[in-house]
Amino acid sequence: MLTSEINFISETIKSRCHVFNFISDEVEKHESSLLKYFLFSKSSLKNILEEENYLENFENIETELNMLKNKKIDPLNLSEQWNDRGIIIIDYLISIFNLLMKGKFLDENSPLKKLYVQTHNKIKVCPQQSIEILKLLLNRKKYLYSNINHKFYFDNLVIVLSKNLY
Repeated sequence: MLTSEINFISETIKSRCHVFNFISDEVEKHESSLLKYFLFSKSSLKNILEEENYLENFENIETELNMLKNKKIDPLNLSEQWNDRGIIIIDYLISIFNLLMKGKFLDENSPLKKLYVQTHNKIKVCPQQSIEILKLLLNRKKYLYSNINHKFYFDNLVIVLSKNLY
């Protein structure tokens, strides 16, 4: 089980697990894509995720969000893909909307500014929308761990997310 929010996991489940803390102490650096930046920020997990081919098609998420925003894809079709990618997608979505929230206010020399511009060109949302979506993602993230039916969870998430993107 992988999580960035162990406090959302019930004590019953935690008591049956071994906890391994993965913390990156590396300096933030510029990467060529948001996915590479995300992996850099989670460097201790990178090898695990790549070995299991867990990040297959993650490069498409920004395009999928664009299609969702522009009503070019059925949210329920998208939810199945997201469910197949696993729960790490929630952390990736949080990373995307966190960048979109603060990107407008980044210094021009910030290594993240280029990533913000690239991402904002695909997913045009204002910082206010990003804050609302972040609240939604963080609130729903805690329910993922107790939700037995992940397909239903992702169906609901994508439908609500699509409404917040307009």
